[in-house]
Amino acid sequence: MRGRDSPIESTFKRDFNLKSPAVTTITRASADFCQVRIDFTTFHIGEANSNGTCSEGWTASGHNNTNNVPNVICGLNDGQHVYLNFANDNPITLITVFDDSTGVDSWNFKFTQIACDDTDNLGTVDAAEFDDACVDTSPSYDYVQIENGNFKGSDGSTTSASKFCGVGFPSTVT
Repeated sequence: MRGRDSPIESTFKRDFNLKSPAVTTITRASADFCQVRIDFTTFHIGEANSNGTCSEGWTASGHNNTNNVPNVICGLNDGQHVYLNFANDNPITLITVFDDSTGVDSWNFKFTQIACDDTDNLGTVDAAEFDDACVDTSPSYDYVQIENGNFKGSDGSTTSASKFCGVGFPSTVT
């Protein structure tokens, strides 16, 4: 509905006195809100190793993962966003694991709760998919064309594909 205060916004920024892990809880404002959009205004948290595994990063629990959000997100993701669907009245818990000894990791997250009937702003289901061609890709990702590979989905299943477009993980960040 456009008549109520939708969307509801708040932010969470790195406090350099904070120790790892940082835990944030998003409580559903009311049953009128079905989803939260999390904008990564700034997101510099760890990086994936050569196998694509994150030892530090950001994860969410308590949501019904119908939008296929990865289990852990790490690296440089400024300007990206994810949608999480509330699972009934359960709060969504966000956990950020980082190296608190270096002061290198930083983030600024913007949370926007979106009303169930706000079709202009609700995120789509299956937003995290891969395609067989590298078209309409975001310049902030390192897209690479790969001949063959396996994907491990957020539900633990494995999918095989040939000649797909995927996100490349650099071995070092500059």
